[in-house]
This record gives sequence, C-alpha cells and structure tokens, in this order.
Amino acid sequence: MFEQSDYRGFRQVVLFGGVAMLIVMAILMRARGGEGVEVFAVLLYIPILLALLRFDVRGGSVAALLAFLLYVLARHSAISIVGSRHMIGLLGGHAVAYLAFGLAGGLGNSVLREAVGPVDPNSAIDTATGLYSALFFMQSTASELARAERYDSLFSVATLSISAAAVEGLGKSKKALLLAELGKMLRGGVRTVDRVVIAHDAAQYRVAAILPETGAEGAKVFAGRLADRLAVFLLGYGVAVPPRSAITFTVPGDEEDMERLRQEFSTLS
Repeated sequence: MFEQSDYRGFRQVVLFGGVAMLIVMAILMRARGGEGVEVFAVLLYIPILLALLRFDVRGGSVAALLAFLLYVLARHSAISIVGSRHMIGLLGGHAVAYLAFGLAGGLGNSVLREAVGPVDPNSAIDTATGLYSALFFMQSTASELARAERYDSLFSVATLSISAAAVEGLGKSKKALLLAELGKMLRGGVRTVDRVVIAHDAAQYRVAAILPETGAEGAKVFAGRLADRLAVFLLGYGVAVPPRSAITFTVPGDEEDMERLRQEFSTLS
C-alpha cells in the first residue's frame, strides 16, 4: 500500500537527505585535498536531483546534460592544455554518471507517482476539518482492496453519519469551529496507519475510518468507541442529535458491502 501522503514524505526524505549527503561528500572530498573541479562535479548532482523529483525522466535527463556542460566548462583550461583526447575517459565517466542518475532517478520517481494515482493534494483533504476527503476514500479503499486480493491481507472500514441539519443549524462561525475541532479529535484518536475521512451531502456528514490489518471484531470495538466519542463531542457543542449507529465492513468477507459503501462515497463531496 502506498498513498499520496507517503509519496510526498518520500520525496521530502529523498530531497533533503540527498542534498545533505552530496554536500557532506563534497566537504569530505575537499578536506582530503580533492580537486576543486571534482568537488564541483559532486555538487552538480544537486540540480539533477531537484529536476528529476519535479519533472521525472525529462527533467533528470535535461539537468544531467546541463550539469555535464557545466563540468566541461569547468575543465576547459585543463582540456586546452592536455587536449580533449586525454580527457575523454574522465569526461565520459561523468557524462554517463550524470545521465544514469537523471534517467534512473526520474524513472523511479515517475513510477512511484503513477502508483499512487494523479491525486490533487487539495482535493484529497477536506479543508474544514483537515481530514481526508471522499476522493481519498475512493483511492485508499481501492488500494486496500487490491492489496487484500494480492497479498491475502485484511482491512476494515468503520463508518457513521451525522445529521447535516443539526450541524448547519449552529451558524457559520460555530459550525466552522465544530468541524475544525472534530478533525483534531478524530485524528488524535486513531493509529498512525489509520486514515479518517469525512464527506457530506445535503442530508449528512459521513465519517469513515480506514483500518488496515484490522479484523471484524477489532473494527466493531473501534466503531463503538468512535460513536460514543462523537456523541459526547457533539453534545459539547449543543448538538443534541447523536450520530447514528456505526457500521463496519471487513475484507475479506464483506466485499459486496464495501463496494456499495464506495459507491455511496463516490456521490459525496
């Protein structure tokens, strides 16, 4: 399973870790008496890394070509003295290394991006609560279903509804506060691997928790506690209508019910 948030985290780790590693390598090379041009050659991997993370193979290959041209310019004086024939091995080695780094890194980045799907980061998050959106629910459950079929793993979804009329009746400012605090409360009550979703239509707010590696019994316990916490939370804002009874579905076993639930969420915003 690989989600959009995982991909963004991966990119950040690669970016900051890669840049830091290259800078450390350049510093160590210089400290050991390395030639300044070769230290510069190491630092030229940084723009290639930035380009491949942003533009995949195309960016990585173009940046690799530009890096090589800059290296050749840095070696211009040496080439003028000894001749290009004596520099072919050194220049060719750097050309191959830059190009391989740009192509392989760009290809790997594009494969990971395609694996999580073309998710718009703004549409994957509900701005009012900070929880995941209906679109995220569709993609995340599709990923879990594929994973369950391929690896014989399991997951559950616990879901319940809150009356939209009761929330809308609070007024604009109090409603905004309730939704923001609801998001904080729900995010703080789940495991790191769980994903909490909220979606709505004119009649209801639909809350769902995607629970990887959680069986039916565990999901029912979670759902009961979730319903109790939500009822207490809503009463604290003067919403006397408690959430409807939570329901759970587990795969394998409830594939048809899960598909119906996915169809319901596909109509929500």
